[in-house]
Amino acid sequence: VESLFISKALTHTFLSVFTEGWILLFILGFLAHQINLKNSDFTIPPNIIIWMILVGAPLSFAFGMAEHTNASFIMLWARFGSLLMSLALIMFLIELLKAKDRISTIYILPIFFLFVKALTQLSIAVFGFQHLTSDPTLRVLYLHILLLGAFTLLISGYIVKTYQIKTVYYNILSASVALTILSLILPTPLRPLSWGGVWIYDALAIGALLPIVSICFIWISLLHSIF
Repeated sequence: VESLFISKALTHTFLSVFTEGWILLFILGFLAHQINLKNSDFTIPPNIIIWMILVGAPLSFAFGMAEHTNASFIMLWARFGSLLMSLALIMFLIELLKAKDRISTIYILPIFFLFVKALTQLSIAVFGFQHLTSDPTLRVLYLHILLLGAFTLLISGYIVKTYQIKTVYYNILSASVALTILSLILPTPLRPLSWGGVWIYDALAIGALLPIVSICFIWISLLHSIF
């Protein structure tokens, strides 16, 4: 595609549909199944929540694009899509809170990261923050909150719970994921201005390795339990 705008739009539409659509819907469906949430338990019908995400996900593609390529009307659509998804996620999380007695403690941290995602997305939808949403370092941080913080910990927690693996391994993984996500703040505009230097890249490298090493304990234990 010769047009830079169309090329970037197609790329970020795919990323939005995959992460905000497929991954998010899987997480919500998985959690609903794990705590046995039925349609009758929802104040807002779950089909409405699903459709809000399905409509909002492709509309939010513009947030991942460079600021100079976004026309104002496209950013308004992106904010509208982000508003739909954040409200849908918040409505689902409220239903989870109502059923908190059925939630296993192993799922608390993934649900916490979903709250962080929902509040971040709602803030972007309401206040815009266009100069921040186009920053690639913040985009990476946001994606890690969803993919590493919510998705990876949720699936790992299910494996630990199902195959009766020692919870200490999951606790180590949870701590390493939290440290990795915190380290991703360092290259972003959110860090204090006085923090700078080559050490940031060392911290990022160490942070990236922590979950990889930590999850090996779970996989080794899983292999032992299966074979």
